[in-house]
Amino acid sequence: MAANANQALIWRVKWLARRMDWRALAGAVLGVLALGFYFYSIKPLEFRLLAIEQRRMDLQDQTNGRPKIAAPAQPKVQLADFYGRLPEVKQAPEIASRLHSYARNAGLTLERGEYRPQQDASGRFIRYQIVLPVIGSYPQVRRFLGEAMRELPGLALDGISFTRDGPGSSQLQTELRFTAFLRKPA
Repeated sequence: MAANANQALIWRVKWLARRMDWRALAGAVLGVLALGFYFYSIKPLEFRLLAIEQRRMDLQDQTNGRPKIAAPAQPKVQLADFYGRLPEVKQAPEIASRLHSYARNAGLTLERGEYRPQQDASGRFIRYQIVLPVIGSYPQVRRFLGEAMRELPGLALDGISFTRDGPGSSQLQTELRFTAFLRKPA
């Protein structure tokens, strides 16, 4: 019975196709293609949009009970937090060692380094002055600086100077001046 119904439908479609001119047939084909495009492209996007909207509403419901603006921290608390994040003075050799390993990892040649501790005027921490002359390309220097600044809390880049070996040379002689802020033991 289903086979007969399918054959009857196919026969009617063929009969209608013979009776229509080419413009009507093209319009029908375009209509069928538009329906296919809608169900295979647009409809899934609508479902995805609904899911995203539901997720947004769920997250908004979760955050409604929380305060929107945090109270500003007191300056004394912020300062104590800053000092608490600094490495201790006894970690100075470790910082120097890590700087050397970051330079090697970046492919830089490190000739020598100068390290000088200096007492800060406030007396709360020690400034550890570091001068590192390195040789390498500009991307290697950038990689080294990125890793050192990201991985070592309390490290500040004070200055940098470049000298090129000669015209067309990719090697730079770079002098990097750092200050590592170190916490005094309590």
